[in-house]
Amino acid sequence: MVIIIKDKAFKEAFRIKIFLSYSVLIIFFLVIINITTNYILRKTYFASFKNELMERAKGISTLITSYGNFIYINSGIIDNAKKSGTRVIIVDKNKTVVFDTSNLLCGFKFGNLDEVETAFKGVENWGKHTTESEDLLYISCPVFNNSNTILGAVLLIHSLNGVYDTVKKVQTHFIIASFFILILGLMLSYIKASAMTQPLEDVIEAIEEIAKGETNKKVYVKGNDEIARLCYVFNNMNEKLNKMDETRRQFIADASHELKSPLASIKVLVQSLLSGGIEDKNISIEFLESINNEVDRLTAIVNNLLELAKLESDKTIVTNSFIEFDILDLCNDVVKKLIPLAKLKNIDIRLKLESIVVEGNRDNIFRAMYNILENAIKYSKENSFIDLWVNKEDMVKINIKDYGIGIPNEEIEHIFKRFYRVDKTRDRKTGGCGLGLSIAYDIIKLHKGDIRVYSKVGEGSLFVITLPYKQN
Repeated sequence: MVIIIKDKAFKEAFRIKIFLSYSVLIIFFLVIINITTNYILRKTYFASFKNELMERAKGISTLITSYGNFIYINSGIIDNAKKSGTRVIIVDKNKTVVFDTSNLLCGFKFGNLDEVETAFKGVENWGKHTTESEDLLYISCPVFNNSNTILGAVLLIHSLNGVYDTVKKVQTHFIIASFFILILGLMLSYIKASAMTQPLEDVIEAIEEIAKGETNKKVYVKGNDEIARLCYVFNNMNEKLNKMDETRRQFIADASHELKSPLASIKVLVQSLLSGGIEDKNISIEFLESINNEVDRLTAIVNNLLELAKLESDKTIVTNSFIEFDILDLCNDVVKKLIPLAKLKNIDIRLKLESIVVEGNRDNIFRAMYNILENAIKYSKENSFIDLWVNKEDMVKINIKDYGIGIPNEEIEHIFKRFYRVDKTRDRKTGGCGLGLSIAYDIIKLHKGDIRVYSKVGEGSLFVITLPYKQN
């Protein structure tokens, strides 16, 4: 039973999954980018601001060094500090505050402030201090006299709120930009998901149509990705299914025709007997012999059809019954069984064989060789020869050469098709039904071998059976 999915939500499920996958990735990367950007921005801007204050502290230190004392601290320092919002504190060698732009610590003596202590060791330093209302950046720089002796230190103090506000503004703009990028990304994700799933929906619709009986359905897709490959495989599969269906229909038609012909002949003969022919003994015997021949023909057709069905349905059974056997013994057995048929046409079968052990289903290989050799005898001229020899190469080659009527080149590619005859009139006279070579071909292919045919009209045909030594 075929179940056809009609639910639109079901069809949308895969598209939504792809869309959500893209969306999660976009959101994830945007979050990572925002976090990383915020961290780098804060760090970079803070470092830039710190370096700027350090350079300013160095400038004040150099100015004091050029004066040689703290007396000439001019109003420019005070004005610059007020404009930038930076508090400037200068301490002498006793760590006493001699200058403070806020006038809060003048005369105050510093104790163990790290930045001041480090400056009196001749090293620049910075530190971050937190109050109840804000974070403060401390920058310290030593002051030297002309003889490189420490006179004191310069301490700059600046609020970090401005830095934080600037970073927040930049980050806010970045978040807004990320939001628009997210919207654009989601739109593109949906478009991409739709483009990816549309071919799949086409495949599903095509499968549903095939389930309804519409076999001539194809999916058209551009590109060379996995989905395009899926569509290509689907089209290829559908084409093969159509060919198989066409072959099946043709097979049924051919089989019906083959069965119909002897049945029609039997019916005509029986009607003739019933119409009075049975009273003539000679006519009765002749008609009954004809009926017997037609029954034999029917039996052969049915047996061949059963053989084909068995080969197709029981491939595992055939391959599981592989054994090792000698090609020499097999060929001799086939020839012995066909000698009576060959004698009827005075045909001599010349053998050139050697002992070669191969692996396979002996009964099936026997049947394949029997069919080919029987075919060679039927199509050989009377009082002629058939050569059978074996070659040992990378694979075993069994050669069957007849000197019969030959096969036209345009017919060679068709001779292994079911119910195909090169000479239909002659084949019916010989009792053939066009299945022998087809069965042989299927058997050899089942053994991972091959059959090649070389023929010339009026000169005969060469059938070359190739078989591996071992079946992997």
